[in-house]
Amino acid sequence: MTDREALLDALGSIDPAGLAYQEFVEIGMALKHEGLPFEAWDSWAARDAARYKGTLRRKWDGFSDANAAGAPVTGGTLVQAARD
Repeated sequence: MTDREALLDALGSIDPAGLAYQEFVEIGMALKHEGLPFEAWDSWAARDAARYKGTLRRKWDGFSDANAAGAPVTGGTLVQAARD
């Protein structure tokens, strides 16, 4: 299993509806940092029908490592969320 596959597997075990907004955004930041496509975050986010509005592209485009208060949000954040 590649790192990307492992991250997508971890993502699949996280319920977006169970996350606070900041945690939800950090998942997107981690996916982008690790080079995964926008569609991975968007399709995962769509599992939360109550909050999903289909307008995540602008937020995704604004993600950069600088968004994370000087330290990038990495795949480790995603894996930890899956474990929790």
